[in-house]
Amino acid sequence: MGLSKSASLPTQYSLDYVKFDSSAKKGNQESPAKIEFKDLSKGTFVIVGTPAAFSPPCSEQHLPGYLTYLKDFTSKGAKVIVLSKDNLFANYAWAQKFNVSDQQDSIIFASDTNLKFSKDHDLSTTEFDPLGEVASRYALVVKDGVITYIGKEKEITEVTVSSAEKVLAEL
Repeated sequence: MGLSKSASLPTQYSLDYVKFDSSAKKGNQESPAKIEFKDLSKGTFVIVGTPAAFSPPCSEQHLPGYLTYLKDFTSKGAKVIVLSKDNLFANYAWAQKFNVSDQQDSIIFASDTNLKFSKDHDLSTTEFDPLGEVASRYALVVKDGVITYIGKEKEITEVTVSSAEKVLAEL
């Protein structure tokens, strides 16, 4: 069942991520945590679906725009959630690669474990066989729990309707 614009974001899902706590003692700064979709009912969130952490299209074409415009998203009151099916530690390492693992008030790299959310809402694909089933490349804008924008790419190698520039214009 696909999602639709103006519909409420389903609240029964969660994403896994590694929480960074700069105030914790060194060595205890990272711990597993969850983003509960029910907690996305207040505020503005941009959910960015990516097929695979560290893959060239994701790392070289898709995410750089979100990082370049991160302050613009933040100034518009939006928090960016980057998700893939990869495990929470791989996604955290990906955030570290981009030097944003400590900016979780603005951007979080999370795991759609077993693609629960993406599969249930027609946001997964088997388009590229070596990866198996992965999240499609997409972007959702959620304002106070309501979906205001859905941009799903026709192919996972495209970055048009899910680009940071397009999504920023929708805020």
